[in-house]
Amino acid sequence: LHPDTLRSMHNLADPLEVIGRHEEAQRLYQEAIEGYRKVLGEDHPRILSATNQYAWGMLTCEPSLRDPQAALALVEQVVEKDHGSNPYFLDTLALAQFVTGDAQRAVATQEASLALLPTGATTIGPGLLRDLARDMLEARRIRTLAPVLLELHEKRPATAHETPPRMPQFMAHVIDFYDTWNRIEPGHGYDAKAAQWQAKRSEIR
Repeated sequence: LHPDTLRSMHNLADPLEVIGRHEEAQRLYQEAIEGYRKVLGEDHPRILSATNQYAWGMLTCEPSLRDPQAALALVEQVVEKDHGSNPYFLDTLALAQFVTGDAQRAVATQEASLALLPTGATTIGPGLLRDLARDMLEARRIRTLAPVLLELHEKRPATAHETPPRMPQFMAHVIDFYDTWNRIEPGHGYDAKAAQWQAKRSEIR
């Protein structure tokens, strides 16, 4: 298959996953990955990206179709090949570690992912980032927070070299995350965390 055809298959799998057609999405990811291997070679960036999305789907689809151990094995290989430089891959690894029972390593991996935020992250400080890393994983137990977590995952600046204006946008999603969580489970200090992030956001705007 032509690389553009494989890329189309890869790109089609993601919206299928979002609308709940998990088995179709997983099949497309598998076919795209195998095709990429034959056409582009074993370690091409498109293979790493498709494999990461395939693993993410295994972790976040309906419970009866999930395979956390298989996802963990796949994304560990992806992160090793990428040398831990892609925050999206680290997000997937953190979730895989968390759902397979290794919460301590999961928080450390999520922190490593957040450490790749652009320069504005130095204004935020390690304490807030550490809390966010832990909270992003803990919030996975609340199904109604899934859309907010997805926004937080997808709208973050991808690398430390992205333009600074992306940081306030990311921080706005963090504030929305804590505000939403506070509405669902009031009285646990999530409103205070939202206020802390709002104050930090004002410092770097």
